[in-house]
Amino acid sequence: MNKIVAGFFLIAISLNLSSCSLIKSLKRHKHKATDSVAIVDSSALGKDTKIPVIATIDTVVKKDTTLVANNDKAREDSIAKWKQNMDAVMPLWKYRMAYNTFSGKAKVHYEGADDSYDFNANFRIRKDSVIWIEINAMAGIFRVRIFVTPDSLYMINYMKKEVTILPLSDAAKILPSKIDFSSLQNLITGEPLRDGNIVGVTSKFDSLVIDVSDTAYLQQFTYTRADSNMVAAVLATRKPDGPVARSAYSNYERIKNRKISMGRVINLQNGADAFKMEMEFIKADFDEPLDYPLNIPKNYTRK
Repeated sequence: MNKIVAGFFLIAISLNLSSCSLIKSLKRHKHKATDSVAIVDSSALGKDTKIPVIATIDTVVKKDTTLVANNDKAREDSIAKWKQNMDAVMPLWKYRMAYNTFSGKAKVHYEGADDSYDFNANFRIRKDSVIWIEINAMAGIFRVRIFVTPDSLYMINYMKKEVTILPLSDAAKILPSKIDFSSLQNLITGEPLRDGNIVGVTSKFDSLVIDVSDTAYLQQFTYTRADSNMVAAVLATRKPDGPVARSAYSNYERIKNRKISMGRVINLQNGADAFKMEMEFIKADFDEPLDYPLNIPKNYTRK
C-alpha cells in the first residue's frame, strides 16, 4: 500500500485506535515541523491532555452532596446547573450540516516521527451514498482515485496500473485500519466523526466543552461561545493507556448558508509514536451537480 494513500487515511486509525499497522509500515525519513493552527481552548489539544473524564448526572450530584452532606438544596442546585448546561450544549451537539452534495480541494501535509510528505486531494460527496477522492502527488506522477459507497471500496492506482475492489468491511486489508462510510464522510466535511450520548459538560468563559460516550469510545468537543464553532475534538478508546486522536478546526467560512472549517490539524499519539496530518481546503462548495467517474482501464490488474 503506497504510503501517500495510507497517510490520507491516517484518521482511520482513530476510528479503530487499537490498530497500529500504519506505525509499523511507514518508512521513516527525518523531518521536523511545527503546528500552524491555534485554537481557542489550547488545553484541549495539549500533549499532556488527559483522557476526558466521563461524568454522569449521578456523579455530578454525588460530588456536590459529599461536600454538603444531606443537603437537598445542594442537590437541587446541581441538577439545575446540569440542566442549564445541557440546554446550552444540546443545539451545538445535535447540529449537522444539511446538504445533498459536497465538493472540495485541499492541500494535505502528513508527517510521522521521522517522515513527511505533501499531496493534493479532491473530494466529491453525494451524502450518505458516494465518496469520491482523487489524490495527486509528486508533480502529478502519483495519482490514485478512490470511490467509496456504504458497502464497497474501489481504488485505482494509475501509476501501477492496478485496481482494488473490496467490500468496505474488508478495507483494513489495504488501509491502516478499518473505516466506516459515515466517519470518512464526516472527516471530509469537518463534522464530529462519531455520534454518542452527552455525559458531561464543562462551562468556561469563552467556550463549552462536551464529553460524549458510546460503547467503544470517549470523545470531547470544544465549541466557542462567540460563534458556536467546533474548534477542538479528542477521541480515545475506553482503554486508559490507549492511543488518542486530537483534532483542531479553524478558518471557518460560510458557504451557501453553511459554516465549514477550511483548516484541520489531526494529531495521533500512540505510545511514543506521534503522527500528524494538516488539511487546508482551498475550495469548497455544496449542492452543485457532480459526477463521480470510475472508469477502469481494461488492461489494469485487479488486486
